[in-house]
Amino acid sequence: MKLIWTYSPKLNRSKNISDDDMLKLFYHSIECGKKFHPTCVYTDTPEKFIGKVDEVLQLPKDFEIYFLDDIKFYVIENELDNYTLIDGDLFIDSPIENVSPNIGVEIYVPHKRGIYYEKYNKVLESEGVEDVIPYWKSSLGYFNLGLIQINNFKTSEFTSDYKKLKAFYKNKIEDIYFNRMDECVEISLCTYFFTLFNLHNKNIYRQIRKDSYIHLSGPTDTSKIDFIKTKLTKKGEIKKII
Repeated sequence: MKLIWTYSPKLNRSKNISDDDMLKLFYHSIECGKKFHPTCVYTDTPEKFIGKVDEVLQLPKDFEIYFLDDIKFYVIENELDNYTLIDGDLFIDSPIENVSPNIGVEIYVPHKRGIYYEKYNKVLESEGVEDVIPYWKSSLGYFNLGLIQINNFKTSEFTSDYKKLKAFYKNKIEDIYFNRMDECVEISLCTYFFTLFNLHNKNIYRQIRKDSYIHLSGPTDTSKIDFIKTKLTKKGEIKKII
């Protein structure tokens, strides 16, 4: 089973982390992953990964990166089974389990009052998202998409519905309620939607995260900045970690 990373400098919305430092995280994630799995990256800057991974796949020149997970969903549209998508700030220290025929996710976060997606979902619903996605429900919790393993997936249906949802957001939400460059609307438009789609289709999911894996996720850059300053050398190599 191969690991697939998705990279573009356009995905870096941080005002505190340079593209070079973000690449250091990706390179370290790849070094960790290649110990256990074949490696692949989908990117619009293939020259940055020559010699780093087993396979470099360049995105089409006209590919639109509108939401942060657009490349991930492009991979889902184009890849067959037997792969796992992995974030560039996630570091593994052992093989990722193949959970076929089920869906593999990093972790499931249950719904609670004030959860990240709540304010975005409320606006989507006030503008009639149910007319676009008839199976929409508002309080399902979400799968963290740091790891995604796709098996027996209704790819064409997912891709079609995602495109409808994206068009809906562009027409009714962006620059009216939110600016996607200033806040992470993807928690609803990508993360929550992926979760919704799988639960609607009754896909069985399994957690593939392990406690020993490190994921520098979160609503702020703090964990990434601390890791870059304390754990990575100038060459992007690790000082003392897994």
